[in-house]
Amino acid sequence: MANAPNKLQHRPKEPPVTKVQRDVWEDLNTTIRKNGAWAVSQPDLFPLRFECEVESQLPDALRQCGHNVRHLGSHERLLPVVETVREHGSTARQHVGPGVVAVYEIRLPFG
Repeated sequence: MANAPNKLQHRPKEPPVTKVQRDVWEDLNTTIRKNGAWAVSQPDLFPLRFECEVESQLPDALRQCGHNVRHLGSHERLLPVVETVREHGSTARQHVGPGVVAVYEIRLPFG
């Protein structure tokens, strides 16, 4: 198997990302973050994948703006948890715990 050809070796090189594509990715990432969700794909790659809380209105809002949003399923993610401990006063601390999130992707005409 040492002489077997590498299939990735003959794969055509991806075209470079244009400024328009980079700007669209950055705008979407900003919108996703401002709505409490997470872009999980590499910057400048399409389709852009993001995760959000299962009950989030973000996917519908993006669809209403004309984006092609597709639901891919759900999985667990570590989410921030804030707990208030009441001992000699009130103290809040934050840690992470598992939670279920929905996974979506946004396809664009040039991606």
